[in-house]
Amino acid sequence: AKYIVLLLAGPRYLDAVPYLRLLMPVSMALCFLKQFGTIMDATTHPRTNFVFTTLLALFHLGSCLVCISRFGLMGAAYGLLATHVVAFV
Repeated sequence: AKYIVLLLAGPRYLDAVPYLRLLMPVSMALCFLKQFGTIMDATTHPRTNFVFTTLLALFHLGSCLVCISRFGLMGAAYGLLATHVVAFV
């Protein structure tokens, strides 16, 4: 992540490297969540998809509020990671 940030943005943005490292697994889990929603809609279960997405959004809001209050700005990344781990499981 360090070399990518240096290449694309320059040394002024090296503070973003820890966030990028933490959010890499999130991007992988996001692919599965998108496919889950598509499969649920295609198999005539849009209500289940809606309920799951709504509950996940509420969990995300709560986890971000808790993590930001405890860890500062890095807490937003922790909250997002926690949400996607819970959703993936």
